[in-house]
Amino acid sequence: EIKRLRRLQARLQSTPTESSEEDRLVAELETINEKIRTARQAQQEAYSVHREIIEDRKQRTEGLQDLRSELNEVRGKRRTLQKEQTRISDEFLVKQFQYEQYQRTVRSGRS
Repeated sequence: EIKRLRRLQARLQSTPTESSEEDRLVAELETINEKIRTARQAQQEAYSVHREIIEDRKQRTEGLQDLRSELNEVRGKRRTLQKEQTRISDEFLVKQFQYEQYQRTVRSGRS
């Protein structure tokens, strides 16, 4: 019985070396796992920032398209107004000429 207890004690005394090696490996694995978690978190943050950048660009592009449409609409209105101004100006010149002709006719009729 004493021999058996001494063998058990010897085995237990040798186990801490194995146990400390196991503890060291477990600690290394935990460190590696923590690095993996940190890397995944950084990757997710980078992905989120990337999505935000894409969304911001998309909104700016849509905003620019809206501004282009508005600009084209204003340009169209300006062309219409320029045509209308030209038509009114031409009409004015015709009326002015007709009035001058009328004035000449009235003056020559008085003479």
